[in-house]
Amino acid sequence: MSGVKHTPWTYAWESESSDWVVWGSVSAPDETGMTWQPAICTLSDSQGEDVARLIAAAPDLLTVAIKSHEPYVGLSEEDIRSVYGLEEAKLAIALRDAITRATGDRPEKGEQA
Repeated sequence: MSGVKHTPWTYAWESESSDWVVWGSVSAPDETGMTWQPAICTLSDSQGEDVARLIAAAPDLLTVAIKSHEPYVGLSEEDIRSVYGLEEAKLAIALRDAITRATGDRPEKGEQA
């Protein structure tokens, strides 16, 4: 689950369309180092800004999740439970499952948490 790379995202209000637009950087950087182009979606409902903000933060959240999960790699849920307790085991499994959904990775053979 390491080495995941994602496009950096940002979001902005487009007054012409009255939508929140999520922008992704592309490979042809300008003098600031990034060229932003609308790449994912426009959101016009009442929760558009919240959704756009979450999408823009997703790569950073995934990086933190992967780093936070490192102590549990290679441990079974039972091992985590015996060392850290039931509540932490539940959190570790939930964290692993979220990382798996975000990356599409499956735990490697022998890796359970």
